[in-house]
Amino acid sequence: MKDLGRLERCRIRDVWSVETDFSDWLFSEENMELLSESIGLESIDAIAREDSVGKYRADIVGETSESGKVVIIENQFEESDHDHLGKIITYAAGKDASFIVWIVENARPEHASAIEWLNNNLSDKGFFLIEIELWRIGNSLPAPKFNIVERPNEWIQMAKTDTDSTKSFKYAYWQQFLDYVKDNKKFVKCYPGTGLRKPTSDHWYSFSKGCNGGFKVETKIFTHGGRLEAVATDIWIREDKDLYYRFESKKAEIESELGFQMEWDEKENKKASSIRVKRDVDPGESMESTFDWLIDKAIRMKEVFNKYS
Repeated sequence: MKDLGRLERCRIRDVWSVETDFSDWLFSEENMELLSESIGLESIDAIAREDSVGKYRADIVGETSESGKVVIIENQFEESDHDHLGKIITYAAGKDASFIVWIVENARPEHASAIEWLNNNLSDKGFFLIEIELWRIGNSLPAPKFNIVERPNEWIQMAKTDTDSTKSFKYAYWQQFLDYVKDNKKFVKCYPGTGLRKPTSDHWYSFSKGCNGGFKVETKIFTHGGRLEAVATDIWIREDKDLYYRFESKKAEIESELGFQMEWDEKENKKASSIRVKRDVDPGESMESTFDWLIDKAIRMKEVFNKYS
């Protein structure tokens, strides 16, 4: 059996000592293409570095190559902070940007929530929160990896044109789900603002309002060949392992209150953890039946898990 290398995490500042060095590296055509591919945007053409917006300067201003939409990129080493959150909003307004990309080493949960809120409430702008990592194998050159923390919900409309039938199916499903659930008073009370939200082409749909912090409730669908095969509702814990262990220590009580068993997934060696209930969808089953199941599970799970958070 051949020997295999081991992935090793590299320190960002061992490669770029200051943020401006990283911005200079990212400004190249090759690296902007890497970023575009990682987040799913059409190619971004870099236009300007340190571009003035009042008394501030945006790290990178660019345009999407096909549609010509303005893109702002703000880079920040270490943890995200309120100062940079304010800056990206200022740049978005000052440059009338369609897309704003905030790249950090560590995204704090409160800033991820803020970006999610902006995406849910500003229909003409799309905000990305991205974490940058560096990895190497042995003595190889460090390789960058962009991880999406938050991105726009209206993805099928705001991103590059996508004719993929699976994404179209997901978008149509969530559109019908949102149209259906807005008349469910109990759900809307449980998850305020649901009626204002937009559909997505992802396989999940997140709800965080009203949760006691540290977790989201996510409804999910699983498809194959243009057909809905299964639905699920998750408790999604992004980076708080202590919260996951606290829930797990009360597993029997939680499942007893819920009235059903769940799949517990610590996701060892990853920041995130999840707790899921999932069921198959019968051939010919109505969409409304799956909506009702997701609604019921999302309400009950929020109510129960909030007690133990």
